[in-house]
Amino acid sequence: MRNKKSIFCRPASALLALLLITACGDRNQTAKTSVEKSEVTAEKHLRIGIGQFPGTRPLGYAGYISGFILRGMTTFDDKGKVFCTLCTTLPSFENGLAVLNQKANGETGISQTFHIHPEARWGDGSHITSEDFKLRWEVGRDKSTGHRAHGYYMHFSRFEIVDDKTFVLHSGEDGYHYQDHRPLKPLNARLERAIFERDPKAYLDNSYYSAEPANPALWNGPYLVAKMTLGDELVMERNPYWYGKRPYFDKITIRAIENSAALEANLVSGTIDMIAGGAGGLQTDQAISFEKRHGEKFNIFYAHGVLLERLLVNMDNPILSDKRVRKALLYALDRQQISEQLFDGKQPVGHERYIRYNKPVPEGVHKYDYDKSRAIALLEEAGWAEIRNGIRYNNKGEPLKLELGGASGDKTRDLIRQAIQSYWRDVGVDLRLTTQTQRVFFGQTVRKRKFPGLALGAVGYSPHHLYKHRYHSASIPSDENGFSGMNHGGFHNAQVDELVIAHLLELDAEKYHQMTRTIQSILTDELPDIPLFWRPKIHVLPLGLKGFRASGHITPCSVWVEDWRFE
Repeated sequence: MRNKKSIFCRPASALLALLLITACGDRNQTAKTSVEKSEVTAEKHLRIGIGQFPGTRPLGYAGYISGFILRGMTTFDDKGKVFCTLCTTLPSFENGLAVLNQKANGETGISQTFHIHPEARWGDGSHITSEDFKLRWEVGRDKSTGHRAHGYYMHFSRFEIVDDKTFVLHSGEDGYHYQDHRPLKPLNARLERAIFERDPKAYLDNSYYSAEPANPALWNGPYLVAKMTLGDELVMERNPYWYGKRPYFDKITIRAIENSAALEANLVSGTIDMIAGGAGGLQTDQAISFEKRHGEKFNIFYAHGVLLERLLVNMDNPILSDKRVRKALLYALDRQQISEQLFDGKQPVGHERYIRYNKPVPEGVHKYDYDKSRAIALLEEAGWAEIRNGIRYNNKGEPLKLELGGASGDKTRDLIRQAIQSYWRDVGVDLRLTTQTQRVFFGQTVRKRKFPGLALGAVGYSPHHLYKHRYHSASIPSDENGFSGMNHGGFHNAQVDELVIAHLLELDAEKYHQMTRTIQSILTDELPDIPLFWRPKIHVLPLGLKGFRASGHITPCSVWVEDWRFE
């Protein structure tokens, strides 16, 4: 019963309980604390390792951490279907909570009525009200706040409060995705409204989320923030006012261990009990190796992935702005060989930019299979014909020299980048590899478009993906929009701009999917980014952990934390 011992510690006194929070990481200590189910005084403490510490600003808690402490209005279930998390009934045309409205110009919008769960409360016991959702809507629409989901909130032209637990969102447009409200998370208006109204631009820095992250009135999930050490550790305890199923664990600690080798070592030594998938945990090759060595001691899930590993392209780079060069770079990569050598083929080559759940690549999506001759022909056609010491030059005597940036501490991505460097050198490209810490690289360099050439990272695709946010020219991050856009490469294409808006507004399922195919066809031709592989979400769990759902798509598994239990 090793796993029971590793995740439970028995406090003998209040002081000892505090000491044992640290002592639980010692395997010798845990061996002395055999826990039986009848011992009601035993603390149930689960320690989870992640590879990247979450942001601490009010709009920065997202994904995995959010599932524990901050639930929104809706999310996707593990099959990709939208369901309510804070509402009582999902608005639809069938139940009458969603209605089409004809506007004066002949276009249609949607009005959706939301009923907040009557027992939904903040961690201090106060009720979550319509005012809390209205504040989030206002903050999200204000460009100066830099809200990452600014585009979502701009869909809704009016917020109408009916009563404390009922409100109506009026959209100026309709669309197939109309039930997806993942970004709609409440903000405690009693605490936050005055701060926001005083100085919207400085709101993120001045909010209670920055000053007092352990304030229970900020959170509404099954757990509350008890203690946070920036960049290191987040301790969560049960929310006594959680209206849903009572979670099994008294305490959950999230520990950020940015080096993947150290993450694995902490798991084996018992300092942590599990590794979270999709939060900077073990990569595919590491999980394969780990499973061979320690598979009998842990349960390892390779959940179907919707994270596309890709090379983000700076479209302002004069070399990369030539589509022929971008195509040549992709033809020059034997992605299938890289996948087989590094991942035993468990990371399929990415050809498309939407979730297809292992179906064949659809018609219209071009597959760039490895073709060195084609790559060389395209480079020469683009003017890179002269070769000196194995490097190509153009007619101006300029070398074909590029930079590929990445985050440090990730051995898998280091291997991927080295493989790319080798393949591209084989066709005459001088590729320089650079690294920065994860926080700097993703939080500053990529977000503010400071990478000069290419950047290696991953992008998540939801079941109802909105291409506008990633490929519309209006979504290019800038000072003017507070770097809130997600078109980090700076891709401009008039046809795509028009199509992604139409796609956003289409209600008819067949027309919607046809537009998806058309957008895919254009993107695979233009290559605003260079797709590599679909990454699985890999969860390493202790034996005996039950109730875990290994969702591979955009919804984090922590959304079902109240179902987790140890047997």
